[in-house]
Amino acid sequence: MKKIYAIILSVLCALTACLNFSACNNQYKVSQEEYEAAFAFKTLQNVTISMKGPYWEKDKLTNYFYNDDKDFALCAYREDLQFYGRYYFEKDGEEFYYIYGSERYEEFSQDKAFWQKIENAGAYSDQGVEFMDYYKRDFHLLEYDKNIKAYRFEFVAQGQEGIYIYHFKDKKLAKFELINESKNYHLILEFYDYGSTVIPIQITE
Repeated sequence: MKKIYAIILSVLCALTACLNFSACNNQYKVSQEEYEAAFAFKTLQNVTISMKGPYWEKDKLTNYFYNDDKDFALCAYREDLQFYGRYYFEKDGEEFYYIYGSERYEEFSQDKAFWQKIENAGAYSDQGVEFMDYYKRDFHLLEYDKNIKAYRFEFVAQGQEGIYIYHFKDKKLAKFELINESKNYHLILEFYDYGSTVIPIQITE
């Protein structure tokens, strides 16, 4: 009798493990419809994206992109020093656009360490999260890699081989990577604070 109970228990444990593995694995896989939805503005309209690289060992650069509906901001850092930023927002029916520092770290100085108002703000309203469309490829071209629990897209452009890697969790983008090993190029975008992003910038005139 004990032997029968042991066999039944082993079978139940195996089934539980299998179900748990399947559920866990499904966290990282998406259908074509879910893939399209993950890139939609409706999904990304409130999100924070950290952007590290692409030559981290050399440049030590990290950007943070914040999107809150129509408002957005980008802050660029070299290690802990912010050297560049841009901030677009709408308030009381008006559009505003501000620039901080210098786009090139080498040109940054402390006398540029403030947010400067730029005229014709409407000309910059298209610099929001729509840039993610640039990294989107047709779903049928992607291959799921079970070893890394992510989708891969390999390509050749101008004689250079590259890889896009899309990581999903619970049907949303969690991380995107662009890799060119021969150039030691590795751009990493991580997505978080869906639905709770707050742009951490205070503008004082």
